[in-house]
Amino acid sequence: MSAAPASRRPRARRTLRIPADLGALPPVRDHIADALERRGWSREDVWRVVLAVHEALTNAVEHGSTSGAPVKVRFAVGRTRARMWIRDGGRPGGRSPAGPVVVPPIGQPHGRGRLIMEALADAVDTRASGPGTRVDLVFLRHPASAPMTASAAWPVPRPSGSPGALTTASGPRG
Repeated sequence: MSAAPASRRPRARRTLRIPADLGALPPVRDHIADALERRGWSREDVWRVVLAVHEALTNAVEHGSTSGAPVKVRFAVGRTRARMWIRDGGRPGGRSPAGPVVVPPIGQPHGRGRLIMEALADAVDTRASGPGTRVDLVFLRHPASAPMTASAAWPVPRPSGSPGALTTASGPRG
């Protein structure tokens, strides 16, 4: 008996609990990529989902958790929509990111994860969840005839004060 075609496969749902350790991320990326590929998502769409989730997980491990603490990853993947939830338990003295995404100075080695998530996901919601942070990412499958281009992978500056406007460490960018 052969597998059902991608158009008829039910939505994939999975919850994973991993330790806050960067070495635990590759299997999560593999599970998500596999679920997307099995539902017929293009290579470009799989790439953007996996990269955005990797950024959220890296933030949870490096900034939102004590070493080895549990990080929860839930995902639901359908033929045209995927949703990812990443939740960490917090870190003593840490705080959840709030407010608009801030573009870090060029020489700063960190601080671009939220920018990358905002550029790649169709919707991003980051909020405090108990002592930690919860990141919800929603992705819509792009038509096969319109692959993502490099320009689509970077946020377009908007006038200061408008929804989605970027703010730099030195002030609004627009």
